[in-house]
Amino acid sequence: MKKSFCIKSIVFIMGLVIIFNLLTMIFVQKTYPMNADVNSILGPYVLAEKQNGFYNLEENTLDVLFIGSSHVHCNINPNVLYHEYGIAAYDFSSDTQELGTSYYYLKQAVKMQSPKIVVIDINDFGGLKNDSLMAHFAFDNFKNDFVRFDAINNRVNNTFVLETQLPVIAYHSRWKELTSDDFLYIFKRKEHNPLSGSFIYMLETPVEYVTKNFDENNSEELSKTEIDWIYKIIQLCDENDIELLFSRTPQDSYETGKYICFKSFCDENNISFLWMDTEIDEIGLDFNVDYADGEHANFKGQEKITKYIGRYLKNNYDIPDRRGEEKYKYFENDYDVMMEIINNYWNKYYI
Repeated sequence: MKKSFCIKSIVFIMGLVIIFNLLTMIFVQKTYPMNADVNSILGPYVLAEKQNGFYNLEENTLDVLFIGSSHVHCNINPNVLYHEYGIAAYDFSSDTQELGTSYYYLKQAVKMQSPKIVVIDINDFGGLKNDSLMAHFAFDNFKNDFVRFDAINNRVNNTFVLETQLPVIAYHSRWKELTSDDFLYIFKRKEHNPLSGSFIYMLETPVEYVTKNFDENNSEELSKTEIDWIYKIIQLCDENDIELLFSRTPQDSYETGKYICFKSFCDENNISFLWMDTEIDEIGLDFNVDYADGEHANFKGQEKITKYIGRYLKNNYDIPDRRGEEKYKYFENDYDVMMEIINNYWNKYYI
């Protein structure tokens, strides 16, 4: 009798867990809730498929992993990187991601992949924790394991920790706006991501490029918190035999002081830092046509930045050319489909 009760209790609890997970998958936000003033090639699961596409990759097949904020998935295109250089890469990123969250993304990534190089964008450094919206963007579709639990406890403001750990709490009122896509996602979450984590913006928005003052005396010190996260990332890379490259993709304007300080820190500690704001001419960027807004490139700019970083990686690291290998053939197929959409976007796909 006692044994039967225990078995029934276990089955009941397991059933509740399964139902709770299904409800979470249905109710969680899968695309951006705001209407951005930009035309982009986005599916109904744009928030979800970035992370899930990474988890659906064959283990230990990536040579390069890009981690960071939207400046990763908007400015670096793995399909172009493969097409031009044969580099197998993925954008494992989230909006406004800072170094603390990047550490946890890397910590989870190395459980599934053994990249030769990890490139980490430093746009937001590591001092501030995530608020409600950005916390959900970062962790709603993060694999549900101890790394996620620890990341949320460490990188989310206390007020929003519980709703981030259990996102159905935040989204329970979405039942009025649920569509068939929310239910179909249960079956589609295991699908391949044809953009390998990247987004493609198509709108051309002329932005004013503000000439930077790269005065080494105009610097701001890194905080202790930021330095601690940098050392945590370095240690994690060392433990997993990964070469680390910090990067910064170009923007129209920003405060230079922190990046001057970061470059000095990298030079003093023999850390590689690709500061692309100093390479505008080499990249060939035109801020009149290559950006969707002041921070995020459209496809024209994304392609230029990607080709530049591809050249840099090939010239400075030993990365195999995977073109022609059967297990990487999907990159070329994805590239062809992507280019068909881009070349016909305005007269065929734009709605």
